[in-house]
Amino acid sequence: MTTWKLYLDMCALKRPFDDQSHSRIGLESTAVARILHAQWVGSVQICGSYILRFENQANPNPVRRDRVAMIMNRFEPPVPLTSRIHTRAAELSDAGVAAMDAFHVACAEAAHAHYFVTCDDDLVKKLARIKPRIVVMDPLDLAKELNL
Repeated sequence: MTTWKLYLDMCALKRPFDDQSHSRIGLESTAVARILHAQWVGSVQICGSYILRFENQANPNPVRRDRVAMIMNRFEPPVPLTSRIHTRAAELSDAGVAAMDAFHVACAEAAHAHYFVTCDDDLVKKLARIKPRIVVMDPLDLAKELNL
């Protein structure tokens, strides 16, 4: 049995803390919760990164910041920020991906994740054109794909 390795970007990690009155947000939140549960029971691994920690520390909402930090404490140890990651992030950025997103994708690739999970439709579209070395999915599609 393959243990899938996932990388959730910050918008996916924060989705359960967004306004749940919108149906899409509620569905994506449920999918993220299922993904996190799968990690808890050992069905999937979730990659950590220093970029995730950095971005979370910049969150001005202390409650949200602390909750996301607690979730990330259960992830794999962060992939070290190497010159290879910086170079790959620069390549992605040059192709039109925002700098922080480029670092997330580069870290996911460096961690050899199978899937990069995001709720950001624009990022999904950009990455579809660029074709990174990782499968990009939103949480709903991933939960369906892995039968979570």
